[in-house]
Amino acid sequence: MIQILDCTLRDGGYYNNWNFDVSLINKYINTVSNLPIRAVEIGYLSNANDEKGTFYHLDANILKIFKKKLKNHQELFVMVNLKEFKSYNVLNSLIEKNCNYLDGVRFALNPNDLNKYHKWLLKIKRNYKNLKFCINLMYASTWLDKPEQAKKLFIKAKSCSDFVNIVDSYGSLTPENLDDSLKKLKNIDVIFDGVHFHNNCNFALANTVISIKNGINKVDTTFAGMGRGAGNAETELLLAYTKAKILNNFSLNELIEKFNQIKKEFNWGASYPYAFSAMNGFPQSEMMNLIQNKRVDHVDAINLIKTINLPNNELRINENTKNSFLKIKQIKKLRIFILGGGEDLKSLGPFFLSKLKKNDLLILSSNKALKNLIAAYSYYRFSNSIALILTGDEIHKINLTSKILKKLNIKYLILEKKPDELKKNFFLRKKKIFFSNSTVANPVLVAGIFLKYLNYRDLNLAFFDGGKKLIYGMDETLKSIKYLKSIGFKINLYTKSYIKGKIKNINSDD
Repeated sequence: MIQILDCTLRDGGYYNNWNFDVSLINKYINTVSNLPIRAVEIGYLSNANDEKGTFYHLDANILKIFKKKLKNHQELFVMVNLKEFKSYNVLNSLIEKNCNYLDGVRFALNPNDLNKYHKWLLKIKRNYKNLKFCINLMYASTWLDKPEQAKKLFIKAKSCSDFVNIVDSYGSLTPENLDDSLKKLKNIDVIFDGVHFHNNCNFALANTVISIKNGINKVDTTFAGMGRGAGNAETELLLAYTKAKILNNFSLNELIEKFNQIKKEFNWGASYPYAFSAMNGFPQSEMMNLIQNKRVDHVDAINLIKTINLPNNELRINENTKNSFLKIKQIKKLRIFILGGGEDLKSLGPFFLSKLKKNDLLILSSNKALKNLIAAYSYYRFSNSIALILTGDEIHKINLTSKILKKLNIKYLILEKKPDELKKNFFLRKKKIFFSNSTVANPVLVAGIFLKYLNYRDLNLAFFDGGKKLIYGMDETLKSIKYLKSIGFKINLYTKSYIKGKIKNINSDD
């Protein structure tokens, strides 16, 4: 009998930072509890100190609500990211706090880490007899077609868990190759317990069906395919394929519509860039990062995925005008503020701008920051010098028809690409240009390296509001800030922010 595990809230959380509103959660629980779905995986158990939302940091209170509303035959699972835990005792303590409301725990594992965590998993399994434990072996496209290697992985994983699942992390397994591999494994008495497919090439549902026909009865799906990167096999389509009896089609349709609305916002799904990254062995997380940050189009995303891992310490910024860095350094009582693209810049920006001193320099982190600053300028005119950072394709998004744009004192440009002829006059007229050797780098990182050349080690940030549409950009910014702190930068916040820290008074000299 096919057992569907719906992991929409866990895998889908990669798009909204595991923040689901209460109305959607209520609709989800009420609908799923009346569907032929055997289990749900609603998020992570984690005590990591990060900005991720509620369903990444599940606790007994939330688990209790789900457990109470699900039917008796339905199971409640969570996932654990083992790499977050520095000791077995910390992991064990977290499971112990929540075990009363769980039926099982799953661990997504790189096969290379199986030996590293084997003893931990063995002890966990022995400690909690009432829980089911599952290992999701990742990167299946790199080992599934090697029967002897796959058999060794299966036996090792099975020795410390109840179930072992196949995860096509790259979303690159084709139906033909999968079918061939599963048949070869069956001939040596290896049948995996479950499967989890990604939809980079639009094969997720087909691969799920092929797995079922090869004797695997536990399958992962998500509503509307919501999941990391291109997403997953769709729960509703598998229900239709299996001709499942649905008692309340209206409720199911309502839930699907809610997730389809979210899909319109985040636009996951199979596409050429995701298929390209899958078939060429690039992590879908990197492609997702490129697409979601929307600093490049799909064509450039394909070209850039090969070079996206440029190490931070190799980032260089070159000036095209002699002594430009020196002239900035010589500005008396120089204060430099980096402005993010937060919406508060439109409404609260005028108050902030009115407190600037004559020699304060503003660094704009994106075209969006520029747009919001233009809106703020409509309410408060200021004459401070501006340095504009344009990474990726941001250079092509400038609205040259804006009358206010010409009034702003954009004195410096920090670019990854040379300006094209269309924009040449704007970019070259009375402006000092700096070129970064980066590839769609995070603007805060570029700003930090720029400041490093100026021997200026205060990262003064304002209007980094964040928001659910900016999750990947936020995560990227936090990583950049972490790196900049590691090389000696001091982080100062001047407006409310998703970045942790105390908010300073712009008039303070401390």
